[in-house]
Amino acid sequence: MKKDRNFSFAGILQLAIIFFIINPLWGSSSTKLCQEGKLEVPKPLLNIISVDLENIPLEEALAIIAEKGRFQLNYNRSRLPMHKKITIKKRDVPALEILLHILETAGAELKINKSGHIIISPQKEKKLRFGTIQGTVKEDFSHRVIPGTLIQVVNTDISAVSDERGNYKITPVPVGSCTLRFSINGFKTLEKTDVIIRSHRITFVDVELEIPILDIQETIEVVGSHFPVDEKNPVSVVSISSEDVRRAPGTGGGLPRMLKAMPGVVTTVDEDTDLVVRGGSPNENGYIIDNIEVPTISHMPNLASSGGTYSALNADLIKNVNFYTGGFSSNYGGYLSAVTDISLREGNRNEFDGQLNVDMAGSGFILEGPISKQRGSWLISARKSYIDLFTKLGIINAGEVISSIDAHFKATYDINPRQRLSLLYYHISGSMVPGDNGRRVQDMQKYAHHTLGINWTSFWNQNFFSNTSLAFASIQDTQGEVLGTLNYYDDPSLWENDQINIWDVKDVAQPVSLRNSNYLVIDKHNKLEFGLQVKFESEKLKEIIHPIYESDKVNDILSPIWDDEGRWNHPQQNHYSFKNRKYGLFFSYIGTHFKRLTATIGIRGDYASASHRFHPSPRLSLRYSINPRLSLGGGIGIFYQTLPLAFMAYVPGAVDLQDMKAAHYTLGLEWLLGRGTKLTLEGYVKDYENLPISPDDRQALAIDHTVARYRSSFWAPVGYRAPRTLTDEGRGYSRGIELLIQKKLVDKFYGFLSASYFRSRYRDLMGRTHNRVYDNRYTFNLCCGYKPTRSWEFSAKLTVFGGGPYTPIDVDASTQRDRWILDSSRFLQSRYPAYNSLNLRVDKRFYFSGSSLTIFLDVWNVLNSKNVLYYWYTRWWENHPIEATYQMGIFPILGMEFEF
Repeated sequence: MKKDRNFSFAGILQLAIIFFIINPLWGSSSTKLCQEGKLEVPKPLLNIISVDLENIPLEEALAIIAEKGRFQLNYNRSRLPMHKKITIKKRDVPALEILLHILETAGAELKINKSGHIIISPQKEKKLRFGTIQGTVKEDFSHRVIPGTLIQVVNTDISAVSDERGNYKITPVPVGSCTLRFSINGFKTLEKTDVIIRSHRITFVDVELEIPILDIQETIEVVGSHFPVDEKNPVSVVSISSEDVRRAPGTGGGLPRMLKAMPGVVTTVDEDTDLVVRGGSPNENGYIIDNIEVPTISHMPNLASSGGTYSALNADLIKNVNFYTGGFSSNYGGYLSAVTDISLREGNRNEFDGQLNVDMAGSGFILEGPISKQRGSWLISARKSYIDLFTKLGIINAGEVISSIDAHFKATYDINPRQRLSLLYYHISGSMVPGDNGRRVQDMQKYAHHTLGINWTSFWNQNFFSNTSLAFASIQDTQGEVLGTLNYYDDPSLWENDQINIWDVKDVAQPVSLRNSNYLVIDKHNKLEFGLQVKFESEKLKEIIHPIYESDKVNDILSPIWDDEGRWNHPQQNHYSFKNRKYGLFFSYIGTHFKRLTATIGIRGDYASASHRFHPSPRLSLRYSINPRLSLGGGIGIFYQTLPLAFMAYVPGAVDLQDMKAAHYTLGLEWLLGRGTKLTLEGYVKDYENLPISPDDRQALAIDHTVARYRSSFWAPVGYRAPRTLTDEGRGYSRGIELLIQKKLVDKFYGFLSASYFRSRYRDLMGRTHNRVYDNRYTFNLCCGYKPTRSWEFSAKLTVFGGGPYTPIDVDASTQRDRWILDSSRFLQSRYPAYNSLNLRVDKRFYFSGSSLTIFLDVWNVLNSKNVLYYWYTRWWENHPIEATYQMGIFPILGMEFEF
């Protein structure tokens, strides 16, 4: 039984840290005064002058300094960033000091030739590189294009105007990160931060502008221009960009781990990407990519959960993510807690581009290019993990050998200016072989998920827009369980083989889904959203229970199905299947009343053929703008979700159970604190009904019990061994308050702070109230970043949350019976110690002619905090029979991205 999970190659970490410490010396950007021969500095440069310059172009700043110092500067305008804005305030200092400071900012250097002429030229070691920005401007609700929009590169004189199709192009733009401002009469000004410009590459930035709610002159509208409002979902939503995901410390560039830091979200364990949103089970979350539902975006998926082990979605493919944590609109059905709506970017319609990614977790590539004279584009991405190789070589002590592949393909084609088709293929696959973890472990896990979908986007007119997708998915999982090889029992006959198979299950699901959403703008203050969803589900399970040797101890642990003689000595094969058809209709009205109040009133109806049940689900969200800086919001809604397909196929009579139900109540405020900074404070209540509990284990919630096997009852069935009996008599609630402060990268600093306090509890079949296994009570995340130059970026993330509940071990009973026994009288009453983890990340960018390279070092749990995963009964040590297994220790990831 391993006791911690630390990264073992400290040497690699030391070399990586040394590289990032000394590398700034190689690329130092300090401006030097270059003299040819032994010529002295011209005396005019030593003249004492004073300047007070604020946000003026470089050329104008140079002219002012030359005039004040009474000297002449020589330079080539085409070789210098004359658009660069300069701010400097100095009094009574030599002109040379001011000049050097300005040239440092502009990436230039000062030279003096033999004739004494003062010359300004680009630094030799950092030649100026340029790229291009291109995109489309649309209205946020109807998606109609907006011609005549002014697009400006903030703090420069570079700008462009969108054409009659809403398209724009800005070139040349210096490499690095910049902020774009989009402005036009009748719409809110929007600022888009973290726009990364690469050498001789096109950066695509598509934006959607809002029609202002308040009919007043918003003199401070730029304060909130970084945070667009989702009219359809005005509460409990966080918008995330691809750059937010890529650079977040402790995520490895994975979206699921980025979402872990959002308010109201708790993770089960470090190794998993399961998201516990506002106290609900990871099963209660859904993912949608380009209007197509996918089962998970994580490798090594867990049973009855939308999570897994690590991300299966390349962050560089992401255009935008909307993470809804409650009270979402009627467009989304079938989930009780959260929906993650992901939009993928298109490929490059103008040229062929490529990208290579290599890090300690794996390698991959992205290729993209145009279709049919810029009428469309294609994009393909693939990645292969190296975790299996590192495990076999002993570099990583993860306890399991993991191998995985993910691949994504997207093609887009414009049938005409108003009709567009896009094709999406989404694939993840992999396998896991467990290490020697102990007495009872999950056997080989294999999985292969394929989703193929086509999406039709139609702009019928400037006020009517529709989105329709048809998708087919194939989801295959093979799992099993074995007895480990530890010499735990006295019966040597048990160990004739290295491992003893207990059971294997093959699970195949093949859903087909149709999604249609329509958006109609009646006028500025009245809008409609309506559509339908159809889903055909089928699930097949094949279970094989293997024979084992006679042993009371083994039988006592497994609690198998007995034969007539009280023995379990022959294999059993069981086949289960389940089919269901789901139909959903939804309608929402979005109206602005009294100039300041926006109401979203929705109704959704869902019907399932297997149970012959129809569920109406009303939704209501309100947003009241007190002024351009401050607004109040709230929402209520009813949500339904069926049991996991594996439960429906495996558990007799599960189809007759009532669907799980949750009522959401949310109230909050949003306050724009300053330019690019927003504070959100929300309180919520979730009331649960019809939660599944097994009469065989009358205390445990089946939906939690299956996923969080380390938290409730360790010797409960793992993998696919769902309860054989279920009832729908469970009730519960989750209540909490959340704080989120976001600061966009409008200068050199960015970051966010999220904090939550909540309780999540339920009532069992005996009428007793228990903590849910995810009731950690509080969470705190602080993430901050600093970009001192266009080439360097430093970031850190601190995570702290309360210890989750668990059932303690009954030491006396375990000692007496010589095996691990939990104290059921204290079911989920003890708590693990509080969790804490500090993650650090450093990024270094290199810009070349026609390509760029990013090297990063991401160190997880840099303080090597000992966070308890679970406690276990040792038996071998009488003085301390309870030992702890710890979660992930310090874990560095060194990687690179090469774009060409």
